[in-house]
Amino acid sequence: MRRRLKVEIFMTLVVGCVLIPARAQLPETLAIHAGKIITLTGQPIENGVVLIRHGKIAAVGKNVPMPRHAKVIDASTKVVMPGLIAAFTTLAERTDYEEAIAPDVKAKDAFDFYADYKRLLEGGVTTVYVATGQRRLVSGQGAVVKLAGNDPAAQTLRASTDVRVMLGEYPKNPPALFRPPIPPTSDNPILPAQRQFPSVRPSAFAVLRQLF
Repeated sequence: MRRRLKVEIFMTLVVGCVLIPARAQLPETLAIHAGKIITLTGQPIENGVVLIRHGKIAAVGKNVPMPRHAKVIDASTKVVMPGLIAAFTTLAERTDYEEAIAPDVKAKDAFDFYADYKRLLEGGVTTVYVATGQRRLVSGQGAVVKLAGNDPAAQTLRASTDVRVMLGEYPKNPPALFRPPIPPTSDNPILPAQRQFPSVRPSAFAVLRQLF
């Protein structure tokens, strides 16, 4: 187990959980006494201790010395393991951009870093991939973020991971675009909203070929 992993990635699972509040001030030294520790790099540790100093994991093992002034969390009936990563979520799909082709839109800009993700954290999920909307042909760039922390910049592990392209029924018939001239003149009049493609599946491939 990497010792420099932040304490937020450790969750307790099975029956219940011991959850460190996401935005609480951590004590200088924290010790989690766990019934079982799963490190993913070796055999599980029974009745072990995870020692954290200044928000970083300092030691993991069965016979870790307990500092005198450490705050102790009793998880002796629990299982402690690294946080889980959700490979795909729709936590940033609240809106779709107006244009059918919008590769510059970023999911992290629609993700609410201050929302309550307690249920996900209690289930052991600490890191997620967030996707852009699914009702546009090219809806933008996904991101990888942590669900807990005080600083959105620090919670953003990767601001841009990919560009999402959707085929099928959802991206068909995007809304027409109304682009009024500013200011309107006789040479640059106000025109009706312009239809966007794709409207059928073959046109989706035609638009993608033109884009690339």
